[in-house]
Amino acid sequence: PSTEIEVSGAVITLKKLPNSKVEAIYSCDSWNIDTFSCDSGWKFFTNNFTDYGDYVSFETNHFSAFSGFLIAPSSSAATQYNNQRKLVRNSTDALFSVYQNLSGNYSVIVSQSLNNGSTWTTLNTFSTNGTTQPNPSIAIDQYNALHIVMYNRTSGGVPGNVNVSYKRYNGTWLEVELENGQSINPSPTIAVDSSNVLHSVWIRSDGVNDDLHYSQSTNNGSTWSTPLDITGDNNYLNPSLAINSTNGLIVVVHNDSAGTIVMYRCATSCTTGGNWAGETIVTDATSDFPNVIIDSNNVVHVVYE
Repeated sequence: PSTEIEVSGAVITLKKLPNSKVEAIYSCDSWNIDTFSCDSGWKFFTNNFTDYGDYVSFETNHFSAFSGFLIAPSSSAATQYNNQRKLVRNSTDALFSVYQNLSGNYSVIVSQSLNNGSTWTTLNTFSTNGTTQPNPSIAIDQYNALHIVMYNRTSGGVPGNVNVSYKRYNGTWLEVELENGQSINPSPTIAVDSSNVLHSVWIRSDGVNDDLHYSQSTNNGSTWSTPLDITGDNNYLNPSLAINSTNGLIVVVHNDSAGTIVMYRCATSCTTGGNWAGETIVTDATSDFPNVIIDSNNVVHVVYE
């Protein structure tokens, strides 16, 4: 007898991850049940489906592996700027990405992948109240909590009234405002040290200079220290932050007044201004958009445009 089953039509139901969003259904013609991955590569199947909140349903005339996909914005600016971390991995190898949606209602999207990046679902979407360049940055701590900072308009979307907004996810979401005012620039960044202390830097104008501000949290993001201006009387843009093996901080930033890339360092007690070393020039060539990392030997590496 034949083992083939003729199917003229069937309805497939896919359960969604909590708080996730599906924009299209993709199929896999060669699903590997041993590695739980798609050997043939995912391909678009349909965007004609019904979303019931906890699950989606669609029709098919053949059996395959199916998955719901979130289609990321096509804009090249979705993951700008270079100074910010956009992708992290937790201790169970789940991936998390943060990026900005610059079409329609501007927003920040947090996505997750549980299969090494083969498929992605939305963990959460944050409105930015009309902010056109929210520029989010992400970090992850030793307990797998996510920490995000972003540029955001305050409630009501008043033009020019913006803030640095912090989000934490450890099963539930927490939101804290780090600083507000009319002259906060995009591209804040965040990092977590080995003692689970959170560190964030961003640019804030005092009406004369665009200063580099720093703040830290020692209670998992619930409260933050008063922002500290760690720079001199120049204009700065696009700071990048790294932490060494002794939890010392390295910040590289574009000095817009001189067109150079400069470095600031702090070994301990970084909420006190006197503990930050003075400005060190990384390069005096005209440059921008720096990024810094520190390797296992505490050697500092800086890249820039």
